Amino acid sequence: MDDYIITPEMLKIPMIKEKLLQCEEFSGIEELIILDSPNIAEVNIETGQVVTSPNSDEKTKIIQTKSVIIESGLRFKGKFYLYSFTLTPAVYDTCSLLTPVKDNITIGPAIFDNNFVPITPVTFFINPELMQDNLSLSKECTNKEFSEKLLKAWQNREEYLCKGIRRIIIRGSFEFEEPISRGDEEYIII
Repeated sequence: MDDYIITPEMLKIPMIKEKLLQCEEFSGIEELIILDSPNIAEVNIETGQVVTSPNSDEKTKIIQTKSVIIESGLRFKGKFYLYSFTLTPAVYDTCSLLTPVKDNITIGPAIFDNNFVPITPVTFFINPELMQDNLSLSKECTNKEFSEKLLKAWQNREEYLCKGIRRIIIRGSFEFEEPISRGDEEYIII
């Protein structure tokens, strides 16, 4: 999972910071400040810069980071204090696993049994009425047809794979341009 996490050290690379600022979600921010600590930071109220040892004259405030899943339409504004962003592994919706991908077949993601042995589910979608209407077909013919379909699907797995969803999780301190709502709830921050 570490391969998917962009750390504060990586975020300090100018190219990554520039690319982030070009994204639509970050178009409304005034400044992108990289945090070294994931939890709490003290920042100067006037400059917005992180303060390591405040002077007695300096006015500061404490900020705390939170995590949010980036979704369509989400935009940030103001100063953005970023600690990290993470690309999640592929997540599969159960409805997508029960939807034919091609030729009424779906190949699901590898799952692991109790002994941690990987198993790849292959689902055939059959219309029982058509099977009943074709009673004249012999059992051997039907088995041969299923075998051929399974072999074709297995040899061309990429074409039959169920598509997962990958998301980006951002951790930092930020403000939204507009509150995003899901039904009756305001946008969920994790």
